Amino acid sequence: MRKIFLDIGAYNGVSVEFFLKNYPASQGFEIFSFECDKRNIKTIKDKNLPIELIEAAAWSSNGMQKYYHGKDDGGTLYESKKTGGISRLKFYWVETIDLAEFIKDNFNKTDYIIVKMNCEGAEYELIPHLKAKGLIGWVDLWFVQWHNEKINIHKTIHDTVRNMINSFQWECQGKDAKFTKAFKKFINNE
Repeated sequence: MRKIFLDIGAYNGVSVEFFLKNYPASQGFEIFSFECDKRNIKTIKDKNLPIELIEAAAWSSNGMQKYYHGKDDGGTLYESKKTGGISRLKFYWVETIDLAEFIKDNFNKTDYIIVKMNCEGAEYELIPHLKAKGLIGWVDLWFVQWHNEKINIHKTIHDTVRNMINSFQWECQGKDAKFTKAFKKFINNE
């Protein structure tokens, strides 16, 4: 059995750094980080983290999507996102990788898989897609930051998707002491 940490929306690598520092036995995990923002990809590469960096967005299909970026180092596949200075006029095309195919092609149901999603709304595409492909049960532990209010997802849709999985709320990028304490408490009682 392999131990896998899938970092969906790697940002600048801070979630991986947090995981390696705060998750027990994290050194035994293989880490796969999806990131499509070219500014963040450069930062991650400069950090030389012990990961396999996938320079694409995790999605429900293989292809290309518009990636809307803002004034800082974040962005989204959703032009309706209300935060981060996103503009439908500021975008570039990024590769998307079918997350279900990626999981099925690279891992086994018996592997211990942790998924961290902070993917600026793509969780509403990815989680139902994994469920439809019969892969929800392959994931042992979910850490998700929900973006329903930032991309105008109706509460009914949000609740439906959220109820597909049992997840720990990923509130921040691991810099807040309150979050760190809550994370450690959750891990110790899990």
